Amino acid sequence: MKNPIEPRRAPPPSRAATAAEREPPPVAPREPVNELGRALLRRLPASVSLRYTASDFGHIVNRLAAVWHDRGGFERAIESLLVDERAGREGFPYPVLQELWALRSYYDRRVAGTLPLQPLIARQQRR
Repeated sequence: MKNPIEPRRAPPPSRAATAAEREPPPVAPREPVNELGRALLRRLPASVSLRYTASDFGHIVNRLAAVWHDRGGFERAIESLLVDERAGREGFPYPVLQELWALRSYYDRRVAGTLPLQPLIARQQRR
């Protein structure tokens, strides 16, 4: 006969996934596109849309906008986004990757040639 005072024990966990295992990990709040980022988005031609990047990765638009007028800074920033040097990273969704490649191409064709090389040369000489 069972002792009525003894607490009921939960059955042993089955190998079925627990609720914690089924739930995706919490997502950090997304950084919205700031004023500098919005100015960059307005400046770009319609053929170079950053719609997916801005909606899912606002911090990246902000980062690229901050170095837009610094040729060396932009080239380092975009390269670090497009070339994975950190193991274990998932990478960007394909639409974001397409946008970043299009932005790089546009920058190389239309922007980089209009910027002076002086800041880049001066920075290299300081190293």
